[in-house]
Amino acid sequence: MIRQRGGALVVTLVALAILLVAAVSLLRSTGTASAIVGNTASKQAAAEAADTAIQAAAVRLSALAGIDGDVAGAYYATQRTSDADGLPAVDWAGVASTQVGNFRVQYLIDRLCDGPLPVTDSAAQCSIAPAAGQTWSHKVGAPVYVPKAPVYYRVTARVVGPKSSESFIQAILSK
Repeated sequence: MIRQRGGALVVTLVALAILLVAAVSLLRSTGTASAIVGNTASKQAAAEAADTAIQAAAVRLSALAGIDGDVAGAYYATQRTSDADGLPAVDWAGVASTQVGNFRVQYLIDRLCDGPLPVTDSAAQCSIAPAAGQTWSHKVGAPVYVPKAPVYYRVTARVVGPKSSESFIQAILSK
């Protein structure tokens, strides 16, 4: 009679445990990769939704007649103060929104000018664009070398998506 000790059973159980750990780690890494791909796709879709808001802001800006008066929840004749992230400090609840796919999109326009209204000297009160072919920067209050240069406007688009995700995209326009 041959006596059995169960050595093969122990080796088999250890091998199965190693395979189980490998399968679980592979499953977790696959889940993480899927989450990353999903987040990247959502971020891209939010950026595309923000593009529609920036285009709408450009159309609204070109049609704006009175640039020295605020339009509640849409346009500010002077630059808004910014928070720590560089976003205008405004109450987004008072800003009109539109639905773009699965995203709720809002935008604000603020003219990059300081000082009292009406703006009588855009060269001294506003950030202005350089003349064609010139490359120089200009900040508010610095001497101006180009008369009647266009004024900059900042458009801030806010996109709220699925799972309460929130994205902000800013663009600078000139008029």
